[in-house]
Amino acid sequence: MTATTSSSIALSAARGNEITGLEIFKIESEHDTPERVAALMEEMFAAQPTGGEDLVYGDNAQVHRVRLWRPTVTPDIAENINSAPPPSPLIVFVHGGSWRVGTYLDSTGSAKVKHLTARGYTFASVNFSLVPTVTVEGQVQEVANALSYLVLDPGRAARLGIDPTRVVLMGHSSGAHVVTLLGTDPAYLARAGLDLRTGVRGVVALDGSNYNALAEIVDSPGSVAENLLSAIGTDPARLRAVSPTHHARAPNARSFLLLHVQRRGDIRQAVELAAALQASGTDAALHVFEGLGFEGHMQMLLRLGDPAYPATSILDIAAHGSAVRPASAPVSVVAFVMSQCPDAVDCESVLYDAWPGVDQIAQLELHYIAEHNASATYGATCRHGDNECLGNIQQLCVRHVYPDPRIWLAFVACQNKDIGRIPSRDFLEACAAEAGVSDIKRSLMPCIDGPTGVSLLKSSINTKLHAKAVKSCTIYVDYSIRCIRDGRRWYDCPGGSSAEELTKSICDLYLPDVGEAKPAACLELDL
Repeated sequence: MTATTSSSIALSAARGNEITGLEIFKIESEHDTPERVAALMEEMFAAQPTGGEDLVYGDNAQVHRVRLWRPTVTPDIAENINSAPPPSPLIVFVHGGSWRVGTYLDSTGSAKVKHLTARGYTFASVNFSLVPTVTVEGQVQEVANALSYLVLDPGRAARLGIDPTRVVLMGHSSGAHVVTLLGTDPAYLARAGLDLRTGVRGVVALDGSNYNALAEIVDSPGSVAENLLSAIGTDPARLRAVSPTHHARAPNARSFLLLHVQRRGDIRQAVELAAALQASGTDAALHVFEGLGFEGHMQMLLRLGDPAYPATSILDIAAHGSAVRPASAPVSVVAFVMSQCPDAVDCESVLYDAWPGVDQIAQLELHYIAEHNASATYGATCRHGDNECLGNIQQLCVRHVYPDPRIWLAFVACQNKDIGRIPSRDFLEACAAEAGVSDIKRSLMPCIDGPTGVSLLKSSINTKLHAKAVKSCTIYVDYSIRCIRDGRRWYDCPGGSSAEELTKSICDLYLPDVGEAKPAACLELDL
């Protein structure tokens, strides 16, 4: 492999853009040189998270340890806290290493710890016995025991500031196998005194493998399959017993988020696991990102938590996130629209009217309903043709360049006054000016006319919440359907469809921190 090829693979993996549609299966040969593997391992060892406190959960104090990082609190908030903060959701991390190597510090990555604790989570990284000292099944049980230690005793959970009803399991590589097995086979948690159905809100698997261990032998010939057979053996019954896919018929953890890079066999396994989970009625989402082979595998570990790494935003807005949204975290509001439908205009009008009252406590996203089409002008087929696609790109680019909702919502509201004029250049300029955007030639047109706009549209299409949003407009609040507008009527709108009623829904879901007041719009609704 040439130095140019190696550099290109490294840059692509570090960039980590999301890959969608059938493109997830188009994987080039993996080029992992011994020198690059060694460099990535050194990078991982250098990225050990610092701080935190150690707790011992088992009978071997040198091995059975958990490093716990509490949520970070900004000084201005800390000054206003006169009592203990509310308990925080807990993320339990399981490191990788083919079940044989690694520790709770040198195989975790610091970016995710910093990011998640800053968002109000307690982060716990588990150390455990390694194969061959213990079997893989014994290793999974030790992780279950560590979770039990943290949450089963109400007094200990309270002292640690943990909410035992809001737990997410996260693992990388073989650690992803461990957490998905814990999330699908209730026996391990039951032996630790926990109920899978109520004890685990979500599972996040970071570039895992061996979801279907028997098939992994064919899916991933080479080191992945060799490590599997070395650790677990060749008994088909045992291989099935440690396969999360074989246990996915339910009960399961409430939701699963599978984040993968470009490793062909493991993507096939993840597609299969997601399908099995969804067939059982379990919420499951799969997202694939740039990064070939071991390069991508390690970038997923090291860069998750960096806001510039696309998988971080997927983690933040994933469906399971609503179950563990901490105090003072914004309520998610997401609308999916066919933008040139009159129903979409009506729907967006409600969002525009509601937003000023809740902009400090909610996070708003607007996405577009279309289908991927590599041969189409803009890489997608929109219901109302290419003009709708280009109009969507214009709106996405305004949001991309000017992320303040007050600006891009004003731009959308202006275009909605006359959707027949979208996407004409004069109308673009007029609405940009109305929204306070100047000099669009330099600020917006490079995005609209270049590859960035098409990429934004593709990403927007891929966030359709498992293709459930297919009507003219669907509004999700806190990852659940709040209202649908289609056929010139509102329906599936618990609590009503007006802007005031939407505001009330957001206010009711928002959990203020200690000493924090709700916005005036919320207080007025409480009167």
